[in-house]
Amino acid sequence: MTLCMLVTSDTLVLINYVSFSESLFVFLSISALLWLRYKDPHRHRPIKIWIGIPIVFFFICLFLVIFPIVERPVELGIASGIFFAGVPVYYLCVHKANKSKKFCSFMGKFTSVIQLLYHGLPEEDDECD
Repeated sequence: MTLCMLVTSDTLVLINYVSFSESLFVFLSISALLWLRYKDPHRHRPIKIWIGIPIVFFFICLFLVIFPIVERPVELGIASGIFFAGVPVYYLCVHKANKSKKFCSFMGKFTSVIQLLYHGLPEEDDECD
């Protein structure tokens, strides 16, 4: 969502982008939880709660996702487009298991430059080795 700052300088629009995306991802997470409770009810769960709590939370998240869409559809359509644009990037750069040596070398150098620019710490494991 930081890339949204390049699109607009209005702080309220950025707050709307971030709160909508957070609500959407929490909604998707709670939907997955309810789906797994329905599909695999006998799976071991370390924390057990009454099923009414996730259902109530599901409807609250549904309200927090749908109401802003009805209120500001164009603004939130742009926000949805921005974070759904990350799906192909994830698939091409992270998900593919057969990474070439050139790609791993490029990403290693790119990561090093970004870490130097932003004073980041190096990763502990290198996935390409």
